[in-house]
Amino acid sequence: MDKQWRHEYLEMKAGLSKFQISLLENGPQQLAQAWLLGAMHQDYKRIKGIKEPPSKESGNQTSFKEWSRQSYK
Repeated sequence: MDKQWRHEYLEMKAGLSKFQISLLENGPQQLAQAWLLGAMHQDYKRIKGIKEPPSKESGNQTSFKEWSRQSYK
């Protein structure tokens, strides 16, 4: 994971707690801290307008048209 976003997030986000600042600067040491860092990364992407396309591995998303074509073969 690119760490550059952490520095940008520190500069753009006002009102971060000392814990959040420490987490951004030093990284997570526990699983719950990694979750919080992940949530801050999602907030960063939302603020910057970054949208990642859904991956093919993420589920069985198909349109009804595709599903009906496959099921009637």
